[in-house]
Amino acid sequence: MSYASRELIRDLGGYRTVAIRLGISANTLHSHMMAAAFPAKFFVALRALAVEQGLPEPSQELFSFVDLRGEKLGIDGEGDAA
Repeated sequence: MSYASRELIRDLGGYRTVAIRLGISANTLHSHMMAAAFPAKFFVALRALAVEQGLPEPSQELFSFVDLRGEKLGIDGEGDAA
């Protein structure tokens, strides 16, 4: 099951409750929720809250992770990882 940002926060107890657990203002969390892109730094905490409440883990697509662009890096950080 994939959650949208609003559904996730609703199921975790609402944005005011979740904001308290995250240690941020309710307005800040509400803004992220409405933008449908949580900061990547919230991923571990929101995943833990979901697990705590017996909910599925949130999709990483709801978070603003940075994609690696350009050439693939090998284990040593050099060149193509072929």
